[in-house]
Amino acid sequence: MKIGEFDPMDRKFWPDEPEPGFSVKRNKQVIAKTIKEYEKQRAKKRKEFRDKLKYRTDAAATYLTGRRGLSRSLSVEKYFGKQELARLRGEEIVNRLLAQQKMMISNNKKAQYEQKEKQKELAKEVLTGKGYKIKRNNAEEE
Repeated sequence: MKIGEFDPMDRKFWPDEPEPGFSVKRNKQVIAKTIKEYEKQRAKKRKEFRDKLKYRTDAAATYLTGRRGLSRSLSVEKYFGKQELARLRGEEIVNRLLAQQKMMISNNKKAQYEQKEKQKELAKEVLTGKGYKIKRNNAEEE
């Protein structure tokens, strides 16, 4: 589907009359702005990825071409140095931790949402009197 096309099944979600204050012109401006911001962000991420890829491929290519001329084996650690390898490993670990943190945050939000829903259901039960038991003299009454 292209932008501007719609599935006829989605027609049932459209209101017959637009909301008061709705402006087609303003709506198009917001959509155009959003698309522009998305494209800008996408170009930025693409550039960052290419820069990182360029650095890694250049380092690997330099190492491999350097090994070609050597008869003895040269370890990666000796070629790049302990500090550079430690920095790269640390960068990888930080990225993994950040990814785990994002996942934990999203899982926490989901758990909080589920807890709120349970509280709403309990509140409805209490207000309607369904499933709410009162203990009197060791006997339960509904």
